[in-house]
Amino acid sequence: MVSWREGVPQETQDDFDMLFDRSLDCAVELLGKSRALYPFAFTLSNEGEVAMHGSLPSESATADEAEELLVAGLTGERDRFRAVAVAYTASVTGDDGAPADAVVVKLGHRDGVALNIYAWYTVKWRHRVALGRMATMSGTLAIWPPSGR
Repeated sequence: MVSWREGVPQETQDDFDMLFDRSLDCAVELLGKSRALYPFAFTLSNEGEVAMHGSLPSESATADEAEELLVAGLTGERDRFRAVAVAYTASVTGDDGAPADAVVVKLGHRDGVALNIYAWYTVKWRHRVALGRMATMSGTLAIWPPSGR
């Protein structure tokens, strides 16, 4: 199996590692507090500054709609960023074929590389979040045009 890192510039790898770590840490903290997660994003500016973005939960907007609005807003400002991570939760198919909860982190870079990382989780007693396996696949975050990698 070929690693996503093969042929990807070191700067892009470092940017993705940092944004993924921040996104997953934040998601675990939020899930532990409220057992829910509304879509949010971290951006890395061209100058190397990290910022968090999000929208307030709305009774009229679904999580999917909130993610779409967040991505649309980031796309409109993409010239300010070199990398973006968008995080949310989703029900995915587990190893046993049954539905399972996962934190999804979509990563995109101005060089056209995009990844989706899935981190399975369960919320335990006293809202402790336990992470399970992780999977990485080609990305779908269309902030920048794809590079063809």
